[in-house]
Amino acid sequence: MPFEAVLAQNEISGERRAALNLVLGAVLSRARGQEPQVVRAKPMIELFPVLSLAQANGGIDLAEAIRLVAEVVGSQALAFEVLKAHKGSGFGEDGYEALGL
Repeated sequence: MPFEAVLAQNEISGERRAALNLVLGAVLSRARGQEPQVVRAKPMIELFPVLSLAQANGGIDLAEAIRLVAEVVGSQALAFEVLKAHKGSGFGEDGYEALGL
């Protein structure tokens, strides 16, 4: 299922969608061996503390990626579906390959 369809079907929008995009970006950066972009917007970090965890330096594996995304979307099953849909829509293929997805 395309990424946008997964988000719409699961009513992921607004600040939650923004947080998801930030977590996905951090996950992909870490998977590529890069430092993730740091979010400094305190209101977002207060609403979604997982952003601080996602921005940690160092590598990441698929299990941690799923756990971080699940903090935003609500379950590990949905997190895995979101990650697959994101990859399937052509986003961050090299990062997903590094994660083993």
